[in-house]
Amino acid sequence: MRRIIRTFAALSAAAFLLTGCDDGRIYDEVRYDTQGAVAQLDARLTGVQGWPEGYYVAIAGFEATDNYAVISKVISTPAGADGTLTVQMAGIPGSVETVELCVLNRLRQRVATFVAEPMAGVRDTLRINAGTVDVSPVSAIQTALLNPSCVACHGATGSKAAGLDLTAGNFYAAVIGQPSRKVAGSDLIAPGDAAGSVFSQVLNTDISATWRQNHADMLNKERTANLLALVDAWIDAGAKP
Repeated sequence: MRRIIRTFAALSAAAFLLTGCDDGRIYDEVRYDTQGAVAQLDARLTGVQGWPEGYYVAIAGFEATDNYAVISKVISTPAGADGTLTVQMAGIPGSVETVELCVLNRLRQRVATFVAEPMAGVRDTLRINAGTVDVSPVSAIQTALLNPSCVACHGATGSKAAGLDLTAGNFYAAVIGQPSRKVAGSDLIAPGDAAGSVFSQVLNTDISATWRQNHADMLNKERTANLLALVDAWIDAGAKP
């Protein structure tokens, strides 16, 4: 009797499955991408080794509105003696919108971007031929802070407010160990002493409130917080070129 019941149950299940598969509709094949896409960076990098502790040059993937890397791969030492290297980052999820050659802090937050390429729609490999890129702290500060916020008054149009030329190639020599015209007895940047450097004070306090331009109003402190932290870390670590 039990054998008859088991046989009947098996035949009923088979009939149900055959009926479900033969309902006249055609189903798309479901594919699951367990590997993700790949990004390959080919570049010649300079300045990789000049970063203070807690900051990393990396290739990283970001979603559209997020400042935290979804995936990243730290670049520690260039492969070739001349700095040339090829770096691959695999397993990039479909939510990533851009892949960047950038600087991350220890929380994997984007601090500054050197090269960015769109990732949306790439199903296989995104190849980034970046050429020669200066990824030093000085380059990051120049690109992310000085160019958008400072050089209009300090060198770009020929005007050098307070005698400062902060344009690319001139910033470092203009501030390192140079006395401030506004704060007697203090240097613009005193390597090893961010708190005592007028450059840092201008960016982080209202010390310039009575000057011709109140620099505290020039930066969105929330948006630039990571960058300002980088400037101070760089100065405290010796402000290397």
